[in-house]
Amino acid sequence: MRRTFGLLHLRQLRRQPLRALLAVIAIGAGVTLSVAVVIARSSLDYSFAAYSEGLAGAAPLRVSSSYDHGSIDTSTLAAVEHADGVQAVVPLVLSVGQVRDSNGADHLIAIIGADCRAQDLFGASGCDAAALAQRTADDPPLIGRGLHDIAGADAILRTDNGDRALRDAPVVSDLDRLNRGLVVMYPLPIAQQLFGRPGGLDAIFVIPRPGVGVDTLQARLEGLVGPQNKVTSASETSDSVRFVSAQILPFLLLISLFGLAVGAQLVYNTMTLSLEERRRELAVASAVGSTPNMVLGGVLAEAAVLGALGGIVGVVMGALVSRPFISTLSRYAEQAAGIHLQVHVTAPNLVLGLSMGVLASMLAAIVPARRAARLDIAGELAARGRRADAAPAVRARRAIVLVSLTLGGLAAAWFSSRDGALEPWQPNVMLAGVLIAFVCGFALPPALAPFALRLIARVPVLNRGPARVAMGTLVSETRRTSAVFTAVGAAVGMSFTLGSVLPGMAFGAEQLTQQTAYDRVMVTTLEPNNNSGVDAKLSPALQAALGDVPGVEGVEHVYHATADLAGVGSVGLSADDGWQRRYPLLRGVDATEAIARGDVMIGPALARDLSLRPGDSLDLPGRFGTVRMTVGGIWQAPDQLGRSITVPAATFVALVGPRPPDWVLLRPAPGVSPVELARRVRDLRLADNLRIFDPAALSIEYAANFEEFVKPFEVLSRGLLAVTFIATVSTLLLASVQRRREHGLLAAVGMPPGDLGRMVLVEAGMIGLLGTLLGGLSGLVGLEGFAISSATLTGLDIPFRLSIAPLLVYGSIVTACVLAGAALPAWRTSRLDPVVALRQE
Repeated sequence: MRRTFGLLHLRQLRRQPLRALLAVIAIGAGVTLSVAVVIARSSLDYSFAAYSEGLAGAAPLRVSSSYDHGSIDTSTLAAVEHADGVQAVVPLVLSVGQVRDSNGADHLIAIIGADCRAQDLFGASGCDAAALAQRTADDPPLIGRGLHDIAGADAILRTDNGDRALRDAPVVSDLDRLNRGLVVMYPLPIAQQLFGRPGGLDAIFVIPRPGVGVDTLQARLEGLVGPQNKVTSASETSDSVRFVSAQILPFLLLISLFGLAVGAQLVYNTMTLSLEERRRELAVASAVGSTPNMVLGGVLAEAAVLGALGGIVGVVMGALVSRPFISTLSRYAEQAAGIHLQVHVTAPNLVLGLSMGVLASMLAAIVPARRAARLDIAGELAARGRRADAAPAVRARRAIVLVSLTLGGLAAAWFSSRDGALEPWQPNVMLAGVLIAFVCGFALPPALAPFALRLIARVPVLNRGPARVAMGTLVSETRRTSAVFTAVGAAVGMSFTLGSVLPGMAFGAEQLTQQTAYDRVMVTTLEPNNNSGVDAKLSPALQAALGDVPGVEGVEHVYHATADLAGVGSVGLSADDGWQRRYPLLRGVDATEAIARGDVMIGPALARDLSLRPGDSLDLPGRFGTVRMTVGGIWQAPDQLGRSITVPAATFVALVGPRPPDWVLLRPAPGVSPVELARRVRDLRLADNLRIFDPAALSIEYAANFEEFVKPFEVLSRGLLAVTFIATVSTLLLASVQRRREHGLLAAVGMPPGDLGRMVLVEAGMIGLLGTLLGGLSGLVGLEGFAISSATLTGLDIPFRLSIAPLLVYGSIVTACVLAGAALPAWRTSRLDPVVALRQE
């Protein structure tokens, strides 16, 4: 059997290296996109784990709060320190800071506040507690080498209490093992002062006495730290890593699988055409003793070899392509914890890429392999079975089924999105409906192409010369070009969907501005989105100065916190001490009435997770004891993907303690417009990092933030363009090899070489144009699915807004790629020697 496999299959790969290479590149291109997403996830996990393990040092346990931003009270530190079995405790402040380098660029870095007890973690010695106690907030902090290298001599550290120069900051090499040295370390009391944590801690690391079991001590401490705190492994990452990955990676992985599906389709085409040429060889082998199972196994093994080589190519390319994804994830990680991600390729990544290539290739080869195993031996040997690889009769059943499933999926998604999707079953049905519509919608181009081709073929201009032959080929042999239609439809559809999402995002940004800062001026020192964890906010002095600006009737403060709640995950907590936001109300009373009577507003995802309705009670562990809250209403708040709680300002302090506002809203005095008030604040130049937004400017800022979310998907769409190019080259090259006799006959009866080449280009042009139109239909399905599900899946309602410009732009690009991919097959066809072509047959 090994000899038979070598003669029939491995030798075939050596005899046709170009064909094998195209199949390897096709499957490698598909594997590349999926592996890139997986590497991005492993890089995220590795970077967070490395930072946590570096902090933990010799401590096996860690006490942390359910809330962020220094919500462990000092009374908890005393309880842990005096617990039976505890040898040492290390209290820390852990935060995110912003550094302005000498060139004016901003960098998010990790902040650590510690005292001499940190020696028990890091193993250093020589800390002088008395000298440390003499240091003030004006003294420079310790910094890592990584920060020193990027910051420069005139760098400034932003804090919640004003700027601090880093000119004379000592560089400590021990900090380089944390976050690549992008770290600032202050004495513990100063860190609490500068970063808005009066009497608060972020973590307490615990070292047990010798002979005390870690599990035993953990159970003991859990009874001492209170319900608002938790005791975990010291190296465990927080819920922020899961939240960061949940926002984007599942969508990226789903889309990347389209590239893999296209690669598998190309392997299918390769194996089909290759086996068609080898029918007589396989018949001879069967006649001399090869069994159907041997033929089947040999073909699958041949596909596995191609898939393994493609998997290797995909892993190598995936490590390079992953960088744009990691860059986007790093932005979220920096905002959440100050952690900068680095590319980390693991052995499981390599194994997964290789396995994906092999599995996709073997699955694609099953149908051709089964056909080869069921050959009519006598007919093939008598030359009765030799035929072209024409498609079977075109049937409408497949197209009808796909259209029905697409419309049914959209209908199910719409039905399950009603009333805010508050019932537990609704998101699951919605996701299933969107996935069905998405997958079936992107399968429509190859299914509808035969019917569209038959209609287009009736156009008079296409009924003469090379165009007529080209259209006849496309109409009769659609199986050969199905992979190209799949690739073109996926590339155009994805690009069209993404391009049309942007106008919807702009409209969503306008709505969000009206809901969060209506007729007010937002003032902040940070971007107004996803920066709650960054401690570089408005200082008290700056807030007071804003209240004195002429034309300001009032200053309203907006506070945010993040809670890690058991059974729910990351939950956003917010409070306003002035005007209440105006998110769409789903159930109960509006925010103004609810907050006025001391109740809370919750987001739809939290209401669904905890089965809460207006009037229900909700107990949350607070920094100073459990706080019972009554749900006043459920609204479409986008914070934390709809898992949010908006509370009265006094309740916010009771839960998490005092902290600086994320931003302030300036309420204009009568007769002063927001635009005029924003101009007055800018003219005063109160701080060089002050960001002032009137409503129109805030809408633009929100829209720009939302577009950052789309960038990784744009990388994927460009990857699909590359797959389209490969699909065209491989399919048309292989088809030209299979149709050598046909092309030889055309040349023999008088078709000029130029017309032979134009015939191939007409085929490619029709594939590009028709694929663009059908891809636009797929894009409409994807856009509608996204609009229906956006409020539930992302927390933000992105309405359907159609834009034809992306279809025209990307359709032109894809068509150009298809024509470029057809250039080589067209050139080879035009140079065909009819005598040689007919003699070989």
